[in-house]
Amino acid sequence: MSEYNYARYLQELGAPYQRVQDTKVSLVTLAGRTFSSWMTAPQGGLIPSTSIACTNATIGAMGQQNTNTTQYLAQVGVNMAQYGYVMLVDRLVHHGGLSGIVAGSQATNLPTATIPRGTGSYTGIMAAIEIYGAIGTTTSLVSGSYLNQNGSVSTFKATTIGTGVFNKVGQMIILPLYDGDTGVQQVNNIALSVSTATAGNFGVTLFRPLMTWAIPNIGGQQLVFDAITSNAMQLTAIENGACLHYIWMTGPALTGVYQSALRFIEM
Repeated sequence: MSEYNYARYLQELGAPYQRVQDTKVSLVTLAGRTFSSWMTAPQGGLIPSTSIACTNATIGAMGQQNTNTTQYLAQVGVNMAQYGYVMLVDRLVHHGGLSGIVAGSQATNLPTATIPRGTGSYTGIMAAIEIYGAIGTTTSLVSGSYLNQNGSVSTFKATTIGTGVFNKVGQMIILPLYDGDTGVQQVNNIALSVSTATAGNFGVTLFRPLMTWAIPNIGGQQLVFDAITSNAMQLTAIENGACLHYIWMTGPALTGVYQSALRFIEM
């Protein structure tokens, strides 16, 4: 929502609103690498087998209530033991069951399920490998076939998987899109160049980034965010059914306990 009345915004802040709180225990990560909060306790999600579309009712989602009008993210409060970056995303589709020892194309549980929300535009939808069971440490390259924002068949650019830094449980490896592509509708298959030497368990997650914020390295890492004063007069829309969760990238190799409160208003 790019334009709105500031007086109305203040009015809506005083009206009944929805507040969603979330707490995650500390997760062992790798400094500067991207990790998912999906399976992190408490209220962690399940490891998917078949490809499914995710909603606010999916186990592991924040579980905000749907409304009759559009909701917007108005305020955020965060307390995190470590500094880094946090991305709030709408988890659209996920699947698992891929193996780290299979060289070549894998079509297990693929193609991915139909995107459940925002199908008027696929621009901005990202794809990532999400690791549910540790794979091997042999360096491999991962690529695969997908449908881009226009429905045309395209190929992910090969990116590193395996080794000692791209094989951990909870890790997300963003799949680079082909030049000129701006989003993903569906993933058809995934291919490893060579075996990583351990099967593990991984899959593909399609998600739409909603907002990213930095947790400063100032001790007692806290962030209070207001959409009006901190975001150049922009409000982030939260669609009904959105499967909200966090993706983390921390400075140290540990997230520390993460606590947040999100406040939504209707505009």
